[in-house]
Amino acid sequence: FYQSGELVDIPFTINFYGDSIETFSGCKKLEHIGDFVDCTFKQTRDMFTDCYMLRHLPNMINFKVEPSSNYCRTMFSGCYSLREIPEEFMKAFNTGTWSGYLGHPLNNTFNMCNVLDEVKGLPIGTGSTTSNIFRNTFYHCARLKNAIFMTQEDGTPYTAKWSSQTIDLSSNVGYFNDASWVTKYNTGITADK
Repeated sequence: FYQSGELVDIPFTINFYGDSIETFSGCKKLEHIGDFVDCTFKQTRDMFTDCYMLRHLPNMINFKVEPSSNYCRTMFSGCYSLREIPEEFMKAFNTGTWSGYLGHPLNNTFNMCNVLDEVKGLPIGTGSTTSNIFRNTFYHCARLKNAIFMTQEDGTPYTAKWSSQTIDLSSNVGYFNDASWVTKYNTGITADK
């Protein structure tokens, strides 16, 4: 579906195994995607980039993310109307070690998600890392109220083996300069909200 700029709806169930890099990237008018059932995602970078009109992700039923992928760089960048990310989806990225090319697994992940309210289940990863995992992760998330890391089954937090981490919230995170940021696309939010 890459760069299908006029596509509005994918009304059927999707089942696939393998790389999903840029699968829906550039589907600027896409509003609805059918359920993902029994999917195994490998490389997920840019999967939904520039899906301007997509408010909600499809239901994810019996899916997994291969440890070899384990990063969601720029996955939702430019999803101006995206309101929420299913917690189970984010938690699926918590396996493997982030290093080298994968050293920035959340780089620009939610960049320009202007009306994203909350992200739950942010992955912790295993192993240690010194690269900044969170480079521009929440850049221009104007309505973001909560970013919550995943916890263990019993609700206790994981212990991360990180150093030199910076989560920059200075670039329009939690506020916006112009009402058009939230009224221009299919956000369902008006300036008075």
